[in-house]
Amino acid sequence: YEIAEVPEPLKSDSKWNWVCQNEELYPPPVWQTLKNKYGLPKESGKKNIAMGEIRVTDVAAFTLGGSHISEEIFGISTGFRCPAGYAAIRSFGELIRLASIKELSLQPDELEIGLQATTIQESGFLTHRLFVADTLDNGAGYAPQIATPDTLRRILDYINTDLRSRYEDPNHQTCSSACNRCIQSWENRFYGDLNWRLGLDVAALAIGENLPTHRWFERTEAFAKQLKSSWLEDKGSVANCVPSENIWAIINEKKTSAVILGHPLWLQDHSYINDLQDEAIEFLQDTHDIAEQNIAFSDLYELNISPAEILNKLKE
Repeated sequence: YEIAEVPEPLKSDSKWNWVCQNEELYPPPVWQTLKNKYGLPKESGKKNIAMGEIRVTDVAAFTLGGSHISEEIFGISTGFRCPAGYAAIRSFGELIRLASIKELSLQPDELEIGLQATTIQESGFLTHRLFVADTLDNGAGYAPQIATPDTLRRILDYINTDLRSRYEDPNHQTCSSACNRCIQSWENRFYGDLNWRLGLDVAALAIGENLPTHRWFERTEAFAKQLKSSWLEDKGSVANCVPSENIWAIINEKKTSAVILGHPLWLQDHSYINDLQDEAIEFLQDTHDIAEQNIAFSDLYELNISPAEILNKLKE
């Protein structure tokens, strides 16, 4: 089969989508829509692939957006500016699957979760659309039922009440990412980027709440000091940049650079910082005389999966 790289209309520099341009794969109305939207078939920016499986089933697709998620980009970035973005949406998908199984009295293997790259219309940033699909060929009607407003509202309520309470129980706090008591299961055992805290953060955003920070910031001090004592061998220091929010930074031995440990869904780009990141930068500039260009961003998610990345950001 032949796929072509296509941009979103009116955004010529946002080539994140690949579309299969073999007409026989689509019902006529769908093919006509693709032709009109993307100008298919294309002669440039294309390549051949082998299709492993073509299956007709029921699918429900969801995209998260809104200024309450991010005033800078109106959604969750899954590009290089937000390393945890993809894992957050994938983890939220597992919560949707678990809650759907409970709501519709399904077996675990009757639904599957996937992500599809797309762009945020308001900003042009890369994000991923979440889809829930029936595993049964030709569909069983579960996905369309999940997509109905009433059912989806009950699913989100279950996540933000029952599952939130269960996962935030003190007995579960030793789980740093995912386990068989939360979102890890036989069906997703090969996904190493799942994180229940990220999933709950996205679930809160999905019902219109502001981004929660307590699941991360209440642990930041301990993690920052642990990194200093182990990886930095006590060379360097840590500082509470924003005491009201418990935002900490790691400073190198020469006090010439620092890494701010923010929320995993904050953008790690100086062009799109929020007010709290700006306050942390000002603290490091005023208190330690560190130049802004030598201040980088990270978070506890990155610290947990790849502490070496934080060390690379501590410029000498």
